[in-house]
Amino acid sequence: MVGISACLLGIPCRFDGGSKKSQELLESLSKEGFVPICPEVFGGLPVPREPSFIEGGVGEDVWEGRARVVSVSGKDLTEIFKKGAQLSLFILESFGVKKVFLKEKSPSCGVFTTYSTGNKLVPGSGVAASLFRRKGLFLEAI
Repeated sequence: MVGISACLLGIPCRFDGGSKKSQELLESLSKEGFVPICPEVFGGLPVPREPSFIEGGVGEDVWEGRARVVSVSGKDLTEIFKKGAQLSLFILESFGVKKVFLKEKSPSCGVFTTYSTGNKLVPGSGVAASLFRRKGLFLEAI
């Protein structure tokens, strides 16, 4: 059993109301069970929604209180992102998931890159990916 960003399954949960379906990933997981997650939606954000980014750092900095998540209009979404990450982790752990395929570049799910201050792509993980890594899950970027 693996976890997967719901948008990679074709579920329209991205900020723009779309998805990023990965047919190749779906085919490779066709014989394996998977648990879809969308930390931003699980945290309570609507679809569609304003784009957001991590102000002052990356996901790890959010958990350490050194950065926050904001929408492009300046609304503080930090607690929503943290709540969604925690709920996603709870669900993944409930199913015994040890490996998660996540949508790269997302301020939630980015494994190696995420959007930060000025809506610029920077090295570092998103909020949910940082929490999952802290808890020992293996992360794969798609």
